[in-house]
Amino acid sequence: MNQSNIFRFEHLPNELIIYLFKYFHAEELFRCFYNLNNRFNKLIKLINYLCLIISQNNQYQIKNFHIFSSYLYTLIINEYLIFGHEAIRRIEGWQQLVILRVLKIGYIELLIFQTILSVCPNLNYFDLGIIIQSQLFSEIKSHINLKQLILRTSYNDLSKNENMLIFKNIFLCLPNLEKLSIHRNDNISIIKKYS
Repeated sequence: MNQSNIFRFEHLPNELIIYLFKYFHAEELFRCFYNLNNRFNKLIKLINYLCLIISQNNQYQIKNFHIFSSYLYTLIINEYLIFGHEAIRRIEGWQQLVILRVLKIGYIELLIFQTILSVCPNLNYFDLGIIIQSQLFSEIKSHINLKQLILRTSYNDLSKNENMLIFKNIFLCLPNLEKLSIHRNDNISIIKKYS
């Protein structure tokens, strides 16, 4: 076979390679192309919209989160993964989430909510379930970039008077919030329905 007819991926122009890279999830992109050569490393860093979905089935994503965390635009964490809330505490690299704009996460405690807001200054879309326990809730530093909040909570958490102050503090720390959705889960009615 003639050597001149062989196509080599690295001979493509940068614009086309970046265009192709956008079809990869962050984990796949880093696993396949990162550290192959300096050119690919630089091109990966230029991509603005890397997405990562962390699932319980793939522990590679958690172990190597620190490698690509500073390049993520969207992060989705499977709620089953964080059932014990230990996964978020275990993930290294939270301090590097400067460009993260979209975060979808399962049920978390208020302290983790506060931590996420403080380490993700450019977050503008946050979809989460909140667990309100009898815990002290310190004042949250104002987060000016969050525009859309989707909040899932139980009927019991939403209906208790003592929790209204907590919700008030959550909303006060989000002065530029444009869209708020609150989804109430009523587990008791679901159980009664199927009994």
